[in-house]
Amino acid sequence: MIPLIGDLLKNTVGKVVGKVVDKYLPASMSEEDKAKMLLEMEKLTIEEGKNLQAQMETINQTMREEAKSEHFLQWAWRPIIGLTFALVIINNYI
Repeated sequence: MIPLIGDLLKNTVGKVVGKVVDKYLPASMSEEDKAKMLLEMEKLTIEEGKNLQAQMETINQTMREEAKSEHFLQWAWRPIIGLTFALVIINNYI
């Protein structure tokens, strides 16, 4: 997993999951049940991270294929759009 995304999932989502478990589960629930619930939430978080990784790999594969193309517009459209947006923002605010 990409380190930045892994850190976000572990830190941000992990803290939120822990607070949800503490706040919203009934007090009558045993510690064992809370631990099971927390483990299940962490499994879902890991699964979501894997899905995100697969989506990013698909996007990267598409960009690699575009870069291999012999046609100018097929591999240059992303940088052209980025530069255009940058110029529009600079024009509007400067």
